[in-house]
Amino acid sequence: MKRKNHSLKIQFFKNLSLTFVLPFLLLLFIITLYTYHTVKEETERKSTIYASMLCNQMRTEIEKYTSIVETAAMQESVKSMDYTQAEPYLQALLAVEGSDVWSHFLIANQYGTEQVHTEGKQGHGFSIRTQEAFAMPWKEEKTYVSEPAVSISTGRAVLGISTPIYRNDKKVGVLIGYLRLECISDILNNYQFTNNSYVFMLNSDGTVSAHPDQSLVLNTRFGLPDEDDAEAMASYAQIPESLKNVYLSMTQGKNGSVIVKDNDTSFLYSYYPLGIRDMSVCIVSPLSESFTLVYGLIKTMVISMFLICLTGGLGTVMMSHRISSLFRWIMEQTSLLSSGVTSLREKKLPYKNTKEVKELKSSIFALSAGLEHVLSGLDAQSHDLTLTVNDVSEHIASSDANIGNISSHLQHIASGTKAASEATETLKNSSSKNLSFATSIADFSKEGKTYTLDMMQKAEGLEKNARHGKASAMEVLASMRENLKLSMEESGKSAMIGKLTEEILDISKRTNLLSLNASIEAARAGSSSHGFSVVASEIRALAESSKNAAGKIQDISDVVTAAVERLALDADNLLSFIDTSVINDYVFFTDIANNYYADATEISRMMERFSEHAEQLRASFALMDGNISHIFATMDENSGNITGIAQLTSEFAVVLHGIRDEVNACNEISALLRSSLSAFRAE
Repeated sequence: MKRKNHSLKIQFFKNLSLTFVLPFLLLLFIITLYTYHTVKEETERKSTIYASMLCNQMRTEIEKYTSIVETAAMQESVKSMDYTQAEPYLQALLAVEGSDVWSHFLIANQYGTEQVHTEGKQGHGFSIRTQEAFAMPWKEEKTYVSEPAVSISTGRAVLGISTPIYRNDKKVGVLIGYLRLECISDILNNYQFTNNSYVFMLNSDGTVSAHPDQSLVLNTRFGLPDEDDAEAMASYAQIPESLKNVYLSMTQGKNGSVIVKDNDTSFLYSYYPLGIRDMSVCIVSPLSESFTLVYGLIKTMVISMFLICLTGGLGTVMMSHRISSLFRWIMEQTSLLSSGVTSLREKKLPYKNTKEVKELKSSIFALSAGLEHVLSGLDAQSHDLTLTVNDVSEHIASSDANIGNISSHLQHIASGTKAASEATETLKNSSSKNLSFATSIADFSKEGKTYTLDMMQKAEGLEKNARHGKASAMEVLASMRENLKLSMEESGKSAMIGKLTEEILDISKRTNLLSLNASIEAARAGSSSHGFSVVASEIRALAESSKNAAGKIQDISDVVTAAVERLALDADNLLSFIDTSVINDYVFFTDIANNYYADATEISRMMERFSEHAEQLRASFALMDGNISHIFATMDENSGNITGIAQLTSEFAVVLHGIRDEVNACNEISALLRSSLSAFRAE
């Protein structure tokens, strides 16, 4: 496919655009992008700071109300837990603070039952034992702020502030003040981050506790609904994923700023934990209002890019037009020179006062003068070339005949050298085979010598092991005999057990006799010697037990004595076997090891002499092979040189023919050059 050629002006326009305009636009785009992200992050950070400031303001306001409840709990009328005294005080406090701030006050006893209520007796008797407004301060014994909820007794949306009541350092109940949730919402509604921004607050479970749309307060849950509520799950599925993450982060007590796109409109959500029961506050503002500076910056950058492109494009077009005019003049002068006109005309050029353009004009006019000089010289030298070519042709013809005779003689010499080289190669192959065989014999003899040395070492090791085993067996035999002798001496003591047993039996008989006499005496003494009779019975029982034990000892002693006698007989047989058989086997094994070592030594000497002879044979064959290889290499080199000379001679002849052809061509070119010069000047 033929490539399309563009004009020089278009090409200059492309190059200048790529070199200057586009890099500048890219740099401007990078600066714009960096500025956008910087301002965006700063705006998000500022929004988060505003949310934290709002949370601090709300905590300060709630702490103010907390101090009111704590102060009220220290009043004697409240400590009395008597509604006739406490209710008037709390009603007066409610009137001072205003009914638009406080919903109601109540006091619950230690069982969680309301017994004081600013709404009167109709509020008495409700149990709030399980509510965190009572359970937490009662358990933790400190003031507690509960999450917004609907009051059981009044049905209003309230925020509970509860503190324990102490009387004589004893916990007797809990005072709870309920702030109207509208009071808290007013603080949020009066705060505006931008013109159309709003603020909402969520409980820890995602329930809306403050919102400009009062219908959502304590009736809507922004967090993940129960799986059983199909309608709520369907509504939750339509919420953008980024907004779900905002609600999840708020219920987890996190802070941050996120851009959320909802119904083709983008909003900036900036949330921050309130610091009370994992509640969170979120500021929602339209992105166009939050990022006013960013959008203005983007517009400014777009206009700047357009102006830069416009001015850069015009400047590039003008520059490319002037440069292309300069090149057109160069093409015109070159065309005149190619047509044989060496006298050029002056013309006004772009950038004529620049150093480069002046040098360019000087070079073109110098080229014109040089071309005129060259053409004149070629005309004279072409005639000389024709004469020289004729002389060279005559010398080549005479050299060609001599080269033919030299080539014929060299071919005969090369044939004889080749035959001698083939015979030498056959002799070299036979010598190489003999050298390989001698080398194998020498290597085998070395391996045999190494193997016999290993045999000698193994035989020597076997002989040492046999002698060491014999010595060890003799030591073991002596030790066993000594131990057997001692064991036999010790076994003799078992006879003493029999004597001791007889003595125990004798003592048992006398003890039995003594107990019999004691029993007779006790019978004579009558009832006054009952204790003596008991002792006599116990002595008789002891004597009988001693007799039985002595009998068992005697039986065991007989068994032990018989076992010791059998053991002594077996030990004698074992020692006799070791002395007669094992020791003799060790002696026989030692003799075999000595004979094996002597044989291995003799074989080693034989292999060493064989290895020496084999090595001498290998050295002789190696020397012979080296000499034959040298002869073969020399013959091969001579053959190659002769063949090379013959080839060079033939090639030289070819070259001479080529030179003759070139000379003839030069003669033709010379004639053509003279003809062309004549025609060029004629034009």
